[in-house]
Amino acid sequence: MNERGIEVKNLSRRFGSSLALDQVSFALPQKGIFAILGPSGCGKSTLLNVLAGLDDGYEGEVKVLGKNLRKLGESKRKRMRLTHIGYVFQNFSLLELETAERNVTAVIDALYQAGQEDKRRKANDLLSFFGMRKKAKQRVNTLSGGEKQRVALARALAGDPKILLCDEPTGALDQKRANEVFSLLRACAKERLVVVVSHDQELAEKYCDSILRLKDGRIEEVVERAPSPYSSSPHSFVLNRRKPSPRLTSSFLWSHGFHLLRAKKWRSLISIGAISMGLSGLGLSTYISSSISQELTTAFASLVPPRAVVMTPRGGSASPIGSIYGAGFGECEYALEEYGEMVMDYGTDLHMDYESWFVDRNDFTFFSGVESVRLPDFSMRSINDFLWLDGGEPKVCYPRSPAILYQDQVVLGLPYQHMFTTCLSLHILRDYQSLGDYIDANGLELVLHAANYEYGFDDEELFQVVAVTESAKPCLYHLDHRWNRKIILDQMRFRSSLSEEVPNPQYIFEIPYLHLRAPFSEFLSFARRDPNLEHLIFEPSAFAYMPSTYAIGGTRVKSRLYLYGADKSGASFPFLDECMERFPDLVGRMPITTGSFFAEAGSLAMGFMGKFYLCQDEETAQRVVDCYSYLPMEAAFLPGEEIIGAIDGSYMAMGSHGAFISTDTRRLKEGQAPAGVEECALSPSLFARLGNPKEIAIAAEIGAEQVGNTYVREMGVAKVKVTGISQEEQDVFHVVSDWSADFYLQCLGMSSFALEPYGAVFSLSRECDEKKVVEQLSKEFGNYIFSNPAQDLASSLDSTLHYVGTILTLFSCVALGTSALLFLIVMTIAISENAKENDLFYVLGFPSSDIARSYAAQCGLYALASLGSSLVLLVGLEIFVKHYIASSFGVGASFSLPLAPLGMVLGVGIGFTIFITLGISLNLFFKNRKKA
Repeated sequence: MNERGIEVKNLSRRFGSSLALDQVSFALPQKGIFAILGPSGCGKSTLLNVLAGLDDGYEGEVKVLGKNLRKLGESKRKRMRLTHIGYVFQNFSLLELETAERNVTAVIDALYQAGQEDKRRKANDLLSFFGMRKKAKQRVNTLSGGEKQRVALARALAGDPKILLCDEPTGALDQKRANEVFSLLRACAKERLVVVVSHDQELAEKYCDSILRLKDGRIEEVVERAPSPYSSSPHSFVLNRRKPSPRLTSSFLWSHGFHLLRAKKWRSLISIGAISMGLSGLGLSTYISSSISQELTTAFASLVPPRAVVMTPRGGSASPIGSIYGAGFGECEYALEEYGEMVMDYGTDLHMDYESWFVDRNDFTFFSGVESVRLPDFSMRSINDFLWLDGGEPKVCYPRSPAILYQDQVVLGLPYQHMFTTCLSLHILRDYQSLGDYIDANGLELVLHAANYEYGFDDEELFQVVAVTESAKPCLYHLDHRWNRKIILDQMRFRSSLSEEVPNPQYIFEIPYLHLRAPFSEFLSFARRDPNLEHLIFEPSAFAYMPSTYAIGGTRVKSRLYLYGADKSGASFPFLDECMERFPDLVGRMPITTGSFFAEAGSLAMGFMGKFYLCQDEETAQRVVDCYSYLPMEAAFLPGEEIIGAIDGSYMAMGSHGAFISTDTRRLKEGQAPAGVEECALSPSLFARLGNPKEIAIAAEIGAEQVGNTYVREMGVAKVKVTGISQEEQDVFHVVSDWSADFYLQCLGMSSFALEPYGAVFSLSRECDEKKVVEQLSKEFGNYIFSNPAQDLASSLDSTLHYVGTILTLFSCVALGTSALLFLIVMTIAISENAKENDLFYVLGFPSSDIARSYAAQCGLYALASLGSSLVLLVGLEIFVKHYIASSFGVGASFSLPLAPLGMVLGVGIGFTIFITLGISLNLFFKNRKKA
């Protein structure tokens, strides 16, 4: 043994005024086992620290493996400990949360370049030598003290060290385990130098080659021993390629960090949860400020027709009609003169409750011989409800059609049954010809008896029947178009009133009417725009005007238009024309009325007021009528059962499973644009939903009233021809302008009083700047409010969500700052709790950066867990919001995820992790340098 493993000359070490080592000198060979004995405080551990290169504050000279430790820097001393010196601790100093195998392979991974299988083989060889092969996969904190010391010995030999330093390796073991450990140490000494600091003299004398006794910091004596021969030295799988820069592997640091986090799971969960909430809040604020705004705007926009501008009066949407009165004959004369090719003449309706007024006597009679016979279903009302003999299709009169009729002459219109009973009373053949011949030969006088004894009214009027004709209902015919007025006002002395509120029963509310030659719609299109007639309301004939001749539920007498004067305050048709003429970008319009179509500026609600269904056929429409005509009050306004083949177009259903109504009929994919109220075009999706029809039926509510506990709806049904298919992607029903007024009036029979417009919904061309058009309209027509619901919504949502997003961002930043503080506290506690591990890595010789990297790995795991949970939370929230919006608004749900909020979470999470990791790493780095 010419070369020395350790050589110490004049070693002294002071700690303040205390002298721990005093001029210590000795030399040890490269192999063998040597003990350093002495009482507590004699300097044994200090000497061992100097030999390991852990303490360089000494005086004298110390050489280890021929190298002067004082001349080596800290990093080289560490490198020597890691590669040439094994260290065994009294308290084992193992990684308690790792397995026995992992404690050994951590050192092997750091030192050698080899495959994982070879590294495990080497570790298992060492564990097998020390009797721990079967417990290689067992966590250290489940092992006994002796088993832990065996693992510590295996780890100390993992780097094939030339020197093994042991600091009280049996101090925590019983005598049996202590003997086993010394026996193993002696086996290790066959190939290397083993230095044991111990207080157990018996074991040292039994197993060690020499004993150095220390007392008061000086070597008291050196005792040579002659123990038993060396047993076989531990052998392990040889790994030849060492790493040029040994250090702990990243895989070990990550797995060890995970084990540390799992050991403190509640603390870890709280920290991860706090950071996740902060990150999720930032992501959510970004989502609210950007993506969700667009999603909500798109969803809300599905409730209104595409590219629509709503116009309503600035003062509100009250009824556009004020006081109502009967029009004067002056307007009738004007219409007759101006539109003579469309107007035949005018007449008048003397509107009163004849049955209630003439309560004591109200009938027509005729004489058959000396017997007075009552003519059934004729009364005072029959005079007012008379029909023009020349007002329609030519009538076949018996015995002949009269060329002229005097005031007291009439033509009698009788249904077949009435004719039969009349002939029976006259004792003649029961046919019209026989009755006509009887009238021609014998004459037939009718006597009207009208009386109200309470008011002292009793009158009889005599009329000569000059002919009879077949009619659907009992009625009187005359050639004088204002015959009823001459009888009731001139002869019977009643007085005319233009107001429905008559001053006394002798006054009658008089309403003039026009009898048309042309179609109703043709005349109306001119009359609405005539400045001399625009104050009028044109009401078609209905049961309310002619109950004695009008069949309930029958087709309207479209040739007769009643004229009312009214104080109008809404948007007249000429005004709507002016809007469209001055703004060519307005390509269609739907009047807003109190009875048919509803819309309001600043509101998304838009559509038909009452029940409105597009039906694939009349049978389906009739099912709609049957379903909604009579309902209990508690169910009247609730969604009804789904009717197959019927699509809701009311404002309550738009954008969900309903259909839009649009007056933009220009963008067709095939076919022709609708040209009238009885034609339409459909979008492809709506066309398919209705079964690709050539015509559809519309069932719509035209009136309603409460009768007891029942809500009774009057429903109208009309067919509409499908003329074309549009290019719209949504479910859109395309119609001509003014359809909401004209179709309800002309085809469904709704009263004109409920169809006077007070606003409109304009369709915009696709080429225009919607915002600019709305601004120009508002500037040009200051008495009205113009709004684009989709744009208004987008602006409102952007403003609101930006505000909410800003507030949420501030709170999230505070939460993230608080999380950072909490995280720093948690990591500080972790550093304090893992101080022994830090010392272990230092003593074993790992670089200071490895200690920092170990905590960086923990920070990274915290960050990954926080980032992953926040991303999952954010993605889940985004999916939930998308589905909630889709289900609430009936729009399709897409699974595309916005990148902005995810990018925000990733960016902030990575930045947060880097900042915290750098802070902790630098703190540890400088702390270890200071310790060094």
